[in-house]
Order: sequence, then structure tokens, then C-alpha cells
Amino acid sequence: MIITVKNLGVIKKAEFDTSKKLTVFCGPNSTGKTYLAYVIYAFYSNKELFDLNSFKEVKKNIKTGNKITIKKKYIEEFLSKITNYCKQKIGEIFGISEESENVFFDNFVIETNIQDKDLIIKDELYHELMKAQNDSIKMKIWWNVALRQTIYGIHAYMLPVERNSIYTFKTELSLSRNQLLDAILEKNAKISKITDLLGGNSRRYPWAIKDSLNTANDLENVKKKNHELYNFAIELEDKLLHGKIAVNQNGDVEYQVKDNLYLPIGISSSIVKTLSSLIIALKYQVDKGNLLIIDEPEMNFHPVNQVILAEILAKISNNTPLLVSTHSDYIIREFNNLIVAKSLQKNGNDTYRQYYDKDSLLDYKDVQVLYFNFDKNEKVNVKSLDVDKYGFAVDSMDETINNQNARMQNLFAQIDD
Repeated sequence: MIITVKNLGVIKKAEFDTSKKLTVFCGPNSTGKTYLAYVIYAFYSNKELFDLNSFKEVKKNIKTGNKITIKKKYIEEFLSKITNYCKQKIGEIFGISEESENVFFDNFVIETNIQDKDLIIKDELYHELMKAQNDSIKMKIWWNVALRQTIYGIHAYMLPVERNSIYTFKTELSLSRNQLLDAILEKNAKISKITDLLGGNSRRYPWAIKDSLNTANDLENVKKKNHELYNFAIELEDKLLHGKIAVNQNGDVEYQVKDNLYLPIGISSSIVKTLSSLIIALKYQVDKGNLLIIDEPEMNFHPVNQVILAEILAKISNNTPLLVSTHSDYIIREFNNLIVAKSLQKNGNDTYRQYYDKDSLLDYKDVQVLYFNFDKNEKVNVKSLDVDKYGFAVDSMDETINNQNARMQNLFAQIDD
């Protein structure tokens, strides 16, 4: 499926292919990379229960005992509901006022395009629909779930750049909730006061940040179940942190340096703060098939650690869809190395084994790279870069490095003279 976005802030047009395992956003600052990530996150993560015309046909099929087929028209109706929902909620997605929404996103468009084929509903969902056939509400819920899972899986998780302070924001969020609770319990509380608190909280943060804050405030429950990507969290801890991210009995995050030595997250190093959200997501939240979005994964990382991180990210992308927005030449180069290594493996050449695990290799057909840059009218055209067995080139990064090297060589030559 292709998601097309138009008139999103400075972005004139962008297309996102949902079939790719790894998506890389790159380009200069202030070109809308985070904007597009926010919209994709909202598209995937909304949990709205839609009223669907296709539900009437489904109920008839269930009563007659016929096998349920998810037809293209069912999917198109469902996608139309989601895209309209994203348009209506665009201000809340970005955490801005209605006035700002009308100024910045008045002509915002989001569209989808799917392949022309029928899809059979997954067996486990079919059985749930059958079990719920005497309960219209349950059937409606399961039909929404069935369509959602057939198209793109059930959920998305985004780690915004604010994640390095997310567990500090957690306290502020709790204070806001307590203020609201106090206002509700106050004997002579004015409705206007409660409304102001509710309204202020609803658009205070973009959805991705608000959801991260809610996760941080509910870690006691979040940590109760280990998820399918748990082992990648352990690898991040072993190779990058040399310690563990733990959640204590109060639901607070700590850095476990040794068996009996725990540091509060507030006095831990910047790499610990930055990685803690990703490690918690991999341990307790993200299942295979969910989309994981990471804005600037290299933040606070030394170049050596950026290279290590790139390989682990590649492994993750081979298990669940991954979108990263990056300015790191080290991560870009390592992704390219992993693409070339996979090309060698396909040709029966095992040279890659001296550098990489086979699980980290990237098939170029599974990778899309979207390059964001301004045109002459100060609008951003998002270009899909060519990716082949040799990898991909980000010309602006290469040009910057080449120019820097040329200046260095010239200056060194002057010293020698």
C-alpha cells in the first residue's frame, strides 16, 4: 500500500510504501521529516471504531456460514475512514490550536492506494467473529480489527526526539492529572475550570509525545508482559549500555549498573536516557508486525556506537517494520554495508561473515530511502532515492564530507609549504 501525503507544512508531496521492512528519512533540517513521521504514526496507531457499510455484508455471511473474504472495496472504505479521521484530527496530531491548524494544515491531503486483490481474513480473527455473532458490538469491534490487521498490522510505536527526557516529563504529566482530579473533586469547582484543564491537556503535546508520556506513567502495567522483540533490547543493553534498564516497583525507570547498584534515570548518562525508551518498547510493547518509528536514533551516540546501533536496527527491521529519520552518515554507511553484504550472500560469497551476523543483512528490495529537500519555491519535494545491490547514495552528505576533506587537505598542504 502507498500512503500519499500532500500540503503537509512545507511538504508539497510525499509517498510512503508500507510494504518495505526498513524506511530511512534523510535530508536537511526543517524539511518536514518529523511532520511526515507524525502523520504516519497517527495513521497506524489510531484505535477509532468505525461504522462500516461492509459490516452489513459480513453479518449476512456469518449467519449463512459462508467463509469471509476481505474484498478490495471493504479495505478502500476502511482506509477512507482512517484518512478522513487523520485529516479531522490533524491539529491534535501535532498538538496545536484550531487556529494554528487552519493556518498550517488547511489544504492537507492524505490518500492511500492498495493492490487490486482480495484478501482472506486470518483464521483466528474469523473464529473470533464467529464466536461474537450474537453480539453486534463485539462483531463490529472484531471486523474493525480484522480489516486493520489485514492491511498493515494492529499498531505503531514512535520514539520522538524528546524521548531522552520522557521520564522527567512523566512527573509533570502526573501533576496535570492531579490538578484535574482536584478540580473535579472540589466541592464548588467551576465547570469552566475543569474544561480549561481538559482542553489544555488535549492539545498540549503531539500525539506521539503524549502517548510516550502515557506509557511512562503506566510502566507498572506495561512491564508485566515480555514481547517478541525482547532479545533485541538485551542486545542493546549488552553492546551499548553495559548495564540494564529496569522498572522498579514504583514504575520508575532505573539504570542497573551492577547486581545491586541502580541509578535513577535522572542522573544516568545521556545514552542511557536516550535508549531507555527503545529498550522498554522492545521488551514490553512492540510485537512483530507493528511499525516502530525512531526519530534520530543516533542522538547522543559516539560514532562507534552509531555503527553498532545501525546493525541492531537492521536486525530489528528484519523482524518488524522500522522507520528511522537520521542525519548520521555513520548509520547511512552501515546500512549500505549491510545491503552490499546481503548482495554478496545472495551470490554465495561469505566474506560478510567476518563483519556481520546474517540476521543483520539488508535486502535492498526491502529498503526505501526518502530524501527531503527544498525546491526553488521553498517547498519540500520528498524524493524516493534509488536503492540497489550497492546500496544508496545521499548526495548532500557525501558532498559535505568531500568538501570538508578537500578543505582539510588544502589547509594541511599550506602548512607543509
